[in-house]
Amino acid sequence: MPFARTYLKTVAVWMFTAWLSAATQLHGAGVTLITHGNGGDTKGWVTGMANALSARLGGNVPIYRINVSNGLTTAVTKISGGNPLTSTPGEIILMLDWGPVANPNTSTYSVAGVVTPLFGQTNFIAELSGHALAEFPIHVVGHSRGGSLVCELSKELGELGLWVDQVTTLDAYPLGGDAPAAAYENVLFVDSYYQTSGLFLQGQAVPGSFWRLQTVISGGYGSIFDGHSDVHLWYHGTIDLSPTASDTEANFTSTMRSQWWTAGEQKGTNAGFIYTRLGGGNRLSTVQPNGANSSTIRAGVNQKYDFGAGLGSNRTALGLVGSAWPNAIQFSLLSTNPVAQGASAQFHIDFQWAVPMSQTQTVEVFLDADRNPLNGNERLLLSGTASGTTSSQVGSGTITAPLNATNAPAGSYTVFVRLTGGGRSRVLYALSNLTIVPGAQPLAPFLDIANGTNSDVAVGVNGTIGQRVVLQQTSNLNSWQPVATNLLSAPRWEVTQPADRTNVFYRAVLLP
Repeated sequence: MPFARTYLKTVAVWMFTAWLSAATQLHGAGVTLITHGNGGDTKGWVTGMANALSARLGGNVPIYRINVSNGLTTAVTKISGGNPLTSTPGEIILMLDWGPVANPNTSTYSVAGVVTPLFGQTNFIAELSGHALAEFPIHVVGHSRGGSLVCELSKELGELGLWVDQVTTLDAYPLGGDAPAAAYENVLFVDSYYQTSGLFLQGQAVPGSFWRLQTVISGGYGSIFDGHSDVHLWYHGTIDLSPTASDTEANFTSTMRSQWWTAGEQKGTNAGFIYTRLGGGNRLSTVQPNGANSSTIRAGVNQKYDFGAGLGSNRTALGLVGSAWPNAIQFSLLSTNPVAQGASAQFHIDFQWAVPMSQTQTVEVFLDADRNPLNGNERLLLSGTASGTTSSQVGSGTITAPLNATNAPAGSYTVFVRLTGGGRSRVLYALSNLTIVPGAQPLAPFLDIANGTNSDVAVGVNGTIGQRVVLQQTSNLNSWQPVATNLLSAPRWEVTQPADRTNVFYRAVLLP
């Protein structure tokens, strides 16, 4: 069985045990890359999709264009949106424009070869102030030859030791000499949408993906290539849900919105984008959205390792895998909200770091007020260490985090995990928020008195373990004097007092 257990080293409040469960979808800060196909650029529908995604996330999301020019040189330009260090959604959108070389003379292998290293560069996007794109979960989306390109990009990232959260192909159409449209073992989820009705261009499904054949798709672009282009319009319509959504090149009509999706897909609201980490849909669903013309959704989940979809052969092996990056593959909240202070919150994590198990990485869990791990409002909940996994195994476990008023003030939080090893870090947010409520207030201590030995009485102080209590006495109910103070290590503390006193009263006072 290729899924193996790795062990957490016990540090302070950590408890890490082997645990397998259904996969939980990812959510929060990340990188989404969108690219075009042969002869294309990012001026039309790619920009339209990037803007629609920004709007879906509340707007002002930073958008950058990566240009690949003749000679395979690269540059990046800020197009719109806020600063990634302060943006509330925490997402970064990349538009990959390889138009000058998007012709049969340049293969997608070559383009991916110059784009892949950019993800690991800490100075590629100046606004990230020393952070690399690879520190965040990655989703790559490609149309036509761009489908070949994003598959190859995911493969080459894997060979650097990086996991990719999702690869989405839109009518993938590799040319001869291009990289295959394939699902690799470092990709958690692959979805592919394609058509076979186009007069000249007909796309393909990616083996090992959740695939959907677009059987009712026409009228959008209205040209001899309309089927091919309508596939990316279909996907756009799952991001922008307005009845007459536009990708800047084509518009939806009410008829298209009603006919392009099945009843269960609810006019696009329950399709496409919903299965991204941002959309939060159920990737383990056994539903076939287009009946016999689609696979089950769970067919796109990685089955080299058991992430809830079982074990299978739906992934293509990588070559030599590097070890630069520790990867949080899945991170989810197990506890039922709300969780009270004084109790513990539990999280599930799947991770891989392609180094020997003798090496250790730092594992930190943070509470956050939004979904941006870089803007300074995150709060460290706990820290520990975990072992390496080697490149052929995945670690899995439960993290138990005791909550108190100091490390977890009452409120609702997003939660993310950060793994650090070999000088590199990656972060991943849980889909669900964690709601923390004040713990139950401890009962005030109460007293009992019983006859003791040798004419003494036993004054019993009954309270809660951990309470600091002072026993006091008075003869006039006005001036109280301390008898003894104790930090309760048991529910009952007994203090012996002389029995020959008259008009003596006792009380217990809880100290801070």
